[in-house]
Amino acid sequence: MTCVSAIPVLYVLDALHDPARGGTEGHLAQLLARLDRRRIAPEVAVFRSTPFMERTDPLPCPAHVLDIGSLTHPSTVWKLLRLRETVQRGGFRIVHVYLNDASLVVPPFCGGSGARVVVSRRDMGFWYTPAILRLLRISNRFVARMVVNSEAVRRNVHRRERYPLDRSAVVPNGIDMGRVPGCGAPGLREALGIGASDPIIGMVSHFHPWKRQRDVVDAFALVHRAHPRAHLVFIGAGATEADVRARCGEPIRSHVHFLGHLDDPLPAIRHFSAGVLCSDSEGSSNAVLEYFACGIPAVCSDVGGNTELVREGSNGFLVKPGDVRGLAAALSQVLDDPAAARAMGARARALAERYSLHEMAEAHMALYESMSGAGAC
Repeated sequence: MTCVSAIPVLYVLDALHDPARGGTEGHLAQLLARLDRRRIAPEVAVFRSTPFMERTDPLPCPAHVLDIGSLTHPSTVWKLLRLRETVQRGGFRIVHVYLNDASLVVPPFCGGSGARVVVSRRDMGFWYTPAILRLLRISNRFVARMVVNSEAVRRNVHRRERYPLDRSAVVPNGIDMGRVPGCGAPGLREALGIGASDPIIGMVSHFHPWKRQRDVVDAFALVHRAHPRAHLVFIGAGATEADVRARCGEPIRSHVHFLGHLDDPLPAIRHFSAGVLCSDSEGSSNAVLEYFACGIPAVCSDVGGNTELVREGSNGFLVKPGDVRGLAAALSQVLDDPAAARAMGARARALAERYSLHEMAEAHMALYESMSGAGAC
């Protein structure tokens, strides 16, 4: 390979919200922070501005707002042509695309610009429609590599988007184990009226219908009969929160707590006895990695990348989406035997230690270098 000073990479996505809220934004922030600037020279372009982007120097690299609203607006084609010119003038070797709208339209405009297009797919396609899939199959013709965060996502993209398996690279999510606190958030139990030894079932997730928080409430009502000192804690916010709150009737209402969004949920997670995630769809869950990093066993739906993290009976349990009784039984099994749960948590933490942010960043840099025919000096 030819040695170069740094490969210019442009990251393009729909919008960039506060990375503290996790998801794609958190992933990209972690990646940008760990790219070796001797090897990679990153810049970011977003379709739409956000309050986060309006802060002073929100990112550790140059950032641009393309002012693209609706994809069907007549000005969008002109703005995408300007993006193509920016790629050419800036000498970008790689254009790395994230999120839905950008995945649909950026590859055809930038694929012939002299840069090679990489697309990240980080979910199981809950946003797919027949029309979107048809457009993706056209757009993907201009995609040189697809980066996915689990084998489940890789196979889903192959099956539904018809993208070749041999052009997809699995790069798992990473977690910073150095962020994990030595103990739980001080005063949290007291503030919520939870006893020092009362078990806590916790869920970290945005509130959306496909996250199935209602199922968690219904399962907790069953668990609570055998474990009346148990509490349920939700961390996150979203559209269905009010509906889930209304679901919490007697006698569990005083044992269910809503903490809202937390910039850093790890100190709260450290209080959990079990972490739960019962979504209809998951690519590769950051929440599960956070549970594991804190030494907490997970009870998850048997979907997507969850099956690549959770080892049945070893570091957690898998249940079918919508199986409330199965979810309750698995949670009860964790609470029934605290010693066994601690052993499961130790195995969970050992697995999390393999998901390094350094390795995640290194895998991206190596991919860019292999695509550019360049290597580090």
